[in-house]
Amino acid sequence: MSTLDSLRTAHPPLQASAPRNPPATGADALQAALADAAITIPQLLRQRATMHGEAMALREKDYGIWNPYSWRHYYDTARAVALGLLSLGIKPGDRIAIAGENTPEWFYADLGAQMIGAVAVGIYPTNPWVELQYIVKHSGARIVVTGDQEQTDKVLDAMAGNGGLPDLEAIVCIDISSPPA
Repeated sequence: MSTLDSLRTAHPPLQASAPRNPPATGADALQAALADAAITIPQLLRQRATMHGEAMALREKDYGIWNPYSWRHYYDTARAVALGLLSLGIKPGDRIAIAGENTPEWFYADLGAQMIGAVAVGIYPTNPWVELQYIVKHSGARIVVTGDQEQTDKVLDAMAGNGGLPDLEAIVCIDISSPPA
């Protein structure tokens, strides 16, 4: 089964051990799966989206106003990122770097990478381009997800200097400061 097919189909049950009496459901199933370490972070996110749907998962302050994001939005957006990474040719075991501020978009990129079995490599937004280059080059990241133009410029500088970034195939910039059109 391809990775894309596994995203579209039901995942295996959360419990790794024999069923308990009575079979756990809802929050009990989640607690049992966590106790048995039989759940991945993307599966946990999917479970939360199923159990808590429109309840607030994240919130972000924008111009003094808190914007809430639901569990369903969190899961759906991370899944869209996963599908986008698949469309760029990312496969399980590949690495993507994420350079940006602590925003919901960072979480979406991280969880999206995990959903397809890729490895997310975090880069501090304060790292200069030479440090970004070192991390991206040595991790073998094929894609860099950047939070804004400043981080994108660092990647472009890293591509141009000191031997460049030979494994890098694409930059995905999420400009979170621009208002929607």
